[in-house]
Amino acid sequence: FIGCVHCFAHDSQIKISGSWQEAVFLANHSPQETAKTRAIFPFTTHLLTSFIPQAYSCAQFGCGETLFSVLQPGTRLKPHCGSTNARLTCHLPIIVPANGDVSIRCGNERRKYVQGQALVFDDSFEHEVHNLADDIRVVLLINFWHPEFDPSADWRERSLHFSTLAQYNALPLPSF
Repeated sequence: FIGCVHCFAHDSQIKISGSWQEAVFLANHSPQETAKTRAIFPFTTHLLTSFIPQAYSCAQFGCGETLFSVLQPGTRLKPHCGSTNARLTCHLPIIVPANGDVSIRCGNERRKYVQGQALVFDDSFEHEVHNLADDIRVVLLINFWHPEFDPSADWRERSLHFSTLAQYNALPLPSF
């Protein structure tokens, strides 16, 4: 598994057009923001923390978040990659406009969002999302541990070790 805490693009850097908002439930940063979201959506918070422990653990380790993702009409996100393949991402569409192109592409595959039908994908592959409809698109985005990844292992130490190696590998090799 690969990953680096500092190698992903910030959300504001991947928006091409439109407006993208998030309401974060689970994360290892922004405690005031997560507390506010949890207070506004107590039932959703209860479901997430009670029935999806992998999402809570993933967030606590800093490997992903769980949030409502809201794309306003006309919003397009640039192709981008997640920071690690130690997790998977689920998009559970809550609100999907009936008319217009509201879809995600991951790798070479494009899928339209259908309200209530979850999409699970590895966001370390290049993906992009757009809402070319006349109304908002809302998904519950859940990052959770990849089933083949053991979160009890010290993944942070290994991740930092590999990112350090990558930095050294970028240097020219001495000739002997």
